[in-house]
Amino acid sequence: MPFKLTNLKFFQDERGSLIPLELNRNLPFDLRGAFYVVNFPKGAIRGRHAHTRIIEAVIALCGVLEVKLLDKAGEHILSLDSPFKGLIVYPVTWIELKSLSENSVFLVCMNDLYDDNEVIKNFEDFINIIHKK
Repeated sequence: MPFKLTNLKFFQDERGSLIPLELNRNLPFDLRGAFYVVNFPKGAIRGRHAHTRIIEAVIALCGVLEVKLLDKAGEHILSLDSPFKGLIVYPVTWIELKSLSENSVFLVCMNDLYDDNEVIKNFEDFINIIHKK
């Protein structure tokens, strides 16, 4: 399976919910890099790439995201609509994220620092790679 949808463990009290992002507590990897996207307009699409070695955790902090994943086994489409759910995306999985809400916000945590040399940005190259494996 190219991904794993997981319920994030959290701590709740009258002050709100705290969701730690740590190894063995919501993330199956050591956090080495992260970024977040704000003001993601409704209908816009981001991603459109795959990593050759980086594992990502995608979390919708605000709004609703439609996530399309593709690997050798086929295409998977799912919705992220809660900061209490994380989508773990494994290497050699094409990802596209579409905002279904106005001004969505999402966070991506990575197991390594971003390296442009390990990103597959061309869809035809990606298809060739997955059919060689």
